[in-house]
Amino acid sequence: MRTEIIDPRRNIALKASAGSGKTFALSLRVVNLLLNGAEPERILCLTFTNKATNEMCRRIISIVRYLAFELSPANLKDEAKYLLLSQRGEQDARDVSACSFSDDEVSDLRKRSGAIYRHAVRNISNLRVSTIDSFLNSILRLFPFEAGIMPDFGVLTPRMNDLVYFDAFERFVRKLDDDPLLRRMISDLIRKSYKAVNSPDTFLRGHFDRLLEMRIGAERVIVNTLACLREDGDVRCVEDISDRLDRASNLDVEIRKDARAFAKTLRENCTDISGRGLGELKKYETSDAASLAGLTSIGKERYDEYSFFRKCGGDKKAHALFDKIKKELPLFIHLKNDVYRDAVLYLFHLFIKELDEVKKRKNGLTFSDVTNTCYRLLVDGGLIGQSPEYFYFRLDSRIDHLLIDEFQDTNFIQWLILKPFVDELTAGIGQRDSQGSFFYVGDPKQSIYRFRGGESRLFDAVLSQYSGRIIPEFLDSNFRSARRVVEFVNRLFTRISMMYPFDYKPQECRRPESEGYVDIVFFDKKGPNGTNVKKKKTLKWIEELNAKGIGPKEVAILCSDNRQCADYAGLLISNGIPAVTEGSLSILSVPAVNAIIELLRYLNDPAQEVYLLGFLFSVPGLLSSKQKRSLLSTYKKPTVPDSLKEKIKLIMGKVNLLPVSIVIRMIVDEFDIFARFDREPNIAFLLDLSASPEFDNTASLGRFLEFAETTLSDIRAAQAGAVNAVKVLTIHKAKGLEFPYVIVPEIEIDMTVTARETPLIFEYDEDLFISDIHLNENEKVRQFHHELTEAVDREKDLAVRDRLNQLYVALTRAQEGLFVTALVKDDKKVNSTLRLSDILFDALGREGYSKGVIPRYPLKLPEQSRKTPGPHLLNEVFDYIIAQRKDSSQLEEKAEEYETVSFDNYRARRLGIAFHYAVQVIREFTEEAVKGAMARVIQIYGSGLSADEIGSVHKRISMLISDAEFRELITEAEINREITFISEGRTAVADFVTVGKNKVTVIDFKTNYEEEMLEKYTKQVSGYCSLASRIYGRACEGYICFVLENKVNYIVV
Repeated sequence: MRTEIIDPRRNIALKASAGSGKTFALSLRVVNLLLNGAEPERILCLTFTNKATNEMCRRIISIVRYLAFELSPANLKDEAKYLLLSQRGEQDARDVSACSFSDDEVSDLRKRSGAIYRHAVRNISNLRVSTIDSFLNSILRLFPFEAGIMPDFGVLTPRMNDLVYFDAFERFVRKLDDDPLLRRMISDLIRKSYKAVNSPDTFLRGHFDRLLEMRIGAERVIVNTLACLREDGDVRCVEDISDRLDRASNLDVEIRKDARAFAKTLRENCTDISGRGLGELKKYETSDAASLAGLTSIGKERYDEYSFFRKCGGDKKAHALFDKIKKELPLFIHLKNDVYRDAVLYLFHLFIKELDEVKKRKNGLTFSDVTNTCYRLLVDGGLIGQSPEYFYFRLDSRIDHLLIDEFQDTNFIQWLILKPFVDELTAGIGQRDSQGSFFYVGDPKQSIYRFRGGESRLFDAVLSQYSGRIIPEFLDSNFRSARRVVEFVNRLFTRISMMYPFDYKPQECRRPESEGYVDIVFFDKKGPNGTNVKKKKTLKWIEELNAKGIGPKEVAILCSDNRQCADYAGLLISNGIPAVTEGSLSILSVPAVNAIIELLRYLNDPAQEVYLLGFLFSVPGLLSSKQKRSLLSTYKKPTVPDSLKEKIKLIMGKVNLLPVSIVIRMIVDEFDIFARFDREPNIAFLLDLSASPEFDNTASLGRFLEFAETTLSDIRAAQAGAVNAVKVLTIHKAKGLEFPYVIVPEIEIDMTVTARETPLIFEYDEDLFISDIHLNENEKVRQFHHELTEAVDREKDLAVRDRLNQLYVALTRAQEGLFVTALVKDDKKVNSTLRLSDILFDALGREGYSKGVIPRYPLKLPEQSRKTPGPHLLNEVFDYIIAQRKDSSQLEEKAEEYETVSFDNYRARRLGIAFHYAVQVIREFTEEAVKGAMARVIQIYGSGLSADEIGSVHKRISMLISDAEFRELITEAEINREITFISEGRTAVADFVTVGKNKVTVIDFKTNYEEEMLEKYTKQVSGYCSLASRIYGRACEGYICFVLENKVNYIVV
């Protein structure tokens, strides 16, 4: 990596291939910005997932903590070397291993890093690291009235969005039915569509779904295409479309008449026509115009060029009729395609009116709506350009440095929103009061979200647009994969780049000591093992890995779609191999958990009835079919059944009085959630997460929901067998992840563009804006529509690039081993569909590819200590699930023995939490203050603890404040409560840190003495002391204070 990449004075476009260390580069650039005096609140880092956001924060903190507390001439890591070289102004250095630095340079960097740690890391929330969706959401929250929305709008969950869509479509269909002109137009569309459709739903839903994904572009085309909307409004549009439909219908009648006349002429004047020829004539007699366009003979310049009409050449009348049909067909195809396109766009225009109205009534927006509304506000409305001072004043500070991760996933509209910021940042100091910078990193080869508006061409387009102001850089090393994997990927994609327009530069493996293994196998479609040959090979590979000591948790199977995922997960489970699908990887994807979160959102903001409906519709058996229809009624305010309303009212009354865990417990009990979701274990998992100390106060609901939005989606759901299970997920879901061993069993992914799979074709101008939309037709029909043919050809090129990117993503997830099965290419079929497996076959040949060895690991797999959940929530499920609670490293999926926690353990833990809460809220160590603290404990924890347990907390607090040693420790010292320490990217909280004149004291309270835990406690407090000593620059003593039922004991660390 060149040091210029992290230079804050340079605007950088960084292309980073898979596993090349882009997060390291981005995080290091942020740290260098801070070292060069950038204010944290003026740095904006945008990512595309919450997981990436958390990882970026963790890396930034980890680097600064290392620099501030561990850096020394004897401990110089690469991150320090790059920063030191950057401070020297050396921009071209790539290999930092041989660089040397003076003790003074190292000492100065450590000193400045310490200042950053104290200022920036302690106030890490000031550093703006967020997803782009969250950033745009925050802008709308600041400018709701300018954007024309309510300030308290809610973000619709996918489930609720489906309900809103259904409601809007029902309103739309009723509008069609109530308007005679519209009813006639849609009837004509369906009747004359030349397709087997019989309802607006079948005809339009697929088109509407795609247009919604590209709504801004589609609306621009609607404005430019439908002149009737600009001139005379809806009525004129309906009349215009109906008139053109009639013209198309009349032309269809004329072409049919000519076709029948042509067939009659040949039958009368040519007696030497074979059976195939007669069959073709029959089609002329019975087909409509659109079907005629698909005939083989009509594609010939002259009718007698068709092999079965050759003996009938020379008939002038037949030639004249054939030529007339050939001239009429392009007119018909153009007219039909254009009028149907305009009709679909006009109906979409009507539909989004209904959709927006329903969303307005529900006061909810989707993430796409947030993006589109921001675009209208900032770009169309020109808020930034016209009133920059007002905008930044409301934003609370200017943005001096913008960094965007995974830029290849940025959709075009998001880029247009961010472009005004980039224009300003790259304009130079003359346009602003300080030096700004723009940095974006990504890999166009990993752009696989074009169906959601992502555009791989955008990376280079931006670089070209800012030519001379942005410097292109490239990361060419691979830190992820073993040597054989990197060699294979280099070999394959170097060959592919010679066959297709695929920009690939070979990577250098930075793990040469790890050999790795690659096995690519091709099978004949009708081989000896039949259609299940690839599944059998997959099972064999997993067995071979297991024999080498590599457990299921080390393996991932990547599929092309969810159906394949379910198929392979079922295959593994039926063969005794534990498997977990992508849908069960996130706790938020669990229906029971999602339902509870929906109700919590409503309790936090009762004005948002959309969340209440989301809860009611999510819980099985909570509503009857009649009640569901009533709640979805368009013309009535939703009425919740009285029995449910009373329960909600009961819980609502406790929201500001009880901590989140108790509120969730009430939801579970009142609505019988546990039974309704078949004793789902993740309900208890959610309860345990909510019982964390940071949520154990009466004002924690909002904070817990923020935690749910930003973190829960990245927490794995608890699932029987999942701790040591093969992960089965789609290639799209696997993007951004890595796995020790990867199996790709189904690579037969189509690369063609068909009218069925791609009904709409989007045209783009040179600025990548959607300029036109076509309705796709089959290949034979397209020959009569030149513009459509060219548009489809361009779409084919993009589709090939999409699929090659998909292949690249799939093959670059592996760290140690890669396994692929594919079918042999069928060269006998000239017009066979091109598939990714064919490209793989062309690049590798029939023999496939096999290199490397699978190492043997002496891995002992953990035995499962979990029980099957029983009917009683606390007594049996907590025993199963609380043990799964992990710290911030839980996404690393290490195979650990699960600690089992009994109901008694749970009660002891709750008592301990209540005691800790009392210690934190008490400000004066007097009996009077103890009474006030206990009143707050009873208010928060009273429903969760017995009277004896509350008495025990009171007794322990009284003992503590009377204890002579404790009073000596806090005398003449500043007491800091719940101090957060950050070590190796993880956080830990010390109960008390007292700062005296000559020393610092760390006190950690325990309410239970466990001999087997002493070593862990001692190590924990010792770590606190080490960090506290470095931070405060004084000697530190650590105390583990055991406040037991009848005494207070100490262990000095």
